[in-house]
Amino acid sequence: MKKLNLFILKSFIGPFIATFFVAIFVLLMQFLWRYVDDLVGKGLGFDIIAQMLGLASATMVPTALPLAILLSSLMTFGNLAEHNELVAMKAAGISLFRIMQPLMWFAVATMIGAFLFSNYVLPVANLKGRTLIYDIKKQPAEVMIPEGTFYNGIEGRSIRVGKKDDDSDMMYNILIYDHTEKRGNNFVTHADSGTLVFTENRDYLILTLFNGTSYDEKKPQRGRKAHTYPMERVIFEKEQLLFDLTNLDMERTDENLFKNNYQMLSVDQLTYTIDSLDDETVERRDKYTNNLIKRNYFKRLNKNQDSLFLQDFANVESYPFDTLYQKFNSRLKGIIVSSALSYARSAQTQIHSARNTMRNKKTWLNKHKIAWHKKFT
Repeated sequence: MKKLNLFILKSFIGPFIATFFVAIFVLLMQFLWRYVDDLVGKGLGFDIIAQMLGLASATMVPTALPLAILLSSLMTFGNLAEHNELVAMKAAGISLFRIMQPLMWFAVATMIGAFLFSNYVLPVANLKGRTLIYDIKKQPAEVMIPEGTFYNGIEGRSIRVGKKDDDSDMMYNILIYDHTEKRGNNFVTHADSGTLVFTENRDYLILTLFNGTSYDEKKPQRGRKAHTYPMERVIFEKEQLLFDLTNLDMERTDENLFKNNYQMLSVDQLTYTIDSLDDETVERRDKYTNNLIKRNYFKRLNKNQDSLFLQDFANVESYPFDTLYQKFNSRLKGIIVSSALSYARSAQTQIHSARNTMRNKKTWLNKHKIAWHKKFT
């Protein structure tokens, strides 16, 4: 490699790497700002956060590369001009095109690499990233009981805490409604104070209550009057409640649920899918047309009519319907018009439904075509 090419590339690589990671960082901050409400309070581990950020960064490479090349090119030639190195090259008889030539080859190599990345790596990153975001959104929030409001994050319980002491982790004026038996608010516990701790593996939550009372309104027993409800009251100095939190662990969804989305496909897969959707659209449109004609033309013809009579209706456009209509009396004309209006309204409803369906299919087809072009852009 000539020294000039090596010098230009060395001057370019540093700003290129710096601007590329800056662009990734800016886009990543935009991503976090978009999903911050789905991430806060979920108790996600560092491995899940790191995996999500890594997959999100991979999906932003096609957007960050053009920005990095543009900004680093401006910085490189700006620095060369500032230090009069560009003037020295021009004075030596080297054209601007020759000076830019190594960066042009670098841009071509980057273009090829970006296409391969977009075609083979990006679909996998989109698939895994979409699945992970879906699982995070389904993940219930971590147990954090606020003051003064009912907390329903624990299944089957509704808990209200009047006041919390952050220094001693003590809670005061605790009210708990037990809905595990789905009998309404028939089982209530009230305590003056209590503490809340997790087990070491965080699979269970231990709520210790002090100086409280439990009220349990029983179901009416057989033989008793329907309007009488026996109640059991338990007064305690200390009581411990154990809550199972294993259902709060994040469950991973099968990636096959998203694998057919247009963002998860390569160029070959998109081409095949676009052809299939095109054929399906044409087939569906022809089917709608044929069904519309069959259901609305000559609906009252009897199956036992001879073939010569049916042949008269072969060419619908040239058949003299007005002449046929005038042969009937006024009562039959009224019946015919009423039936025709009914059929027309039914056909209009079918057309509107078919049009909406075809519009949705066309939109889905266009999204695949856009994804195909994005592989190259």
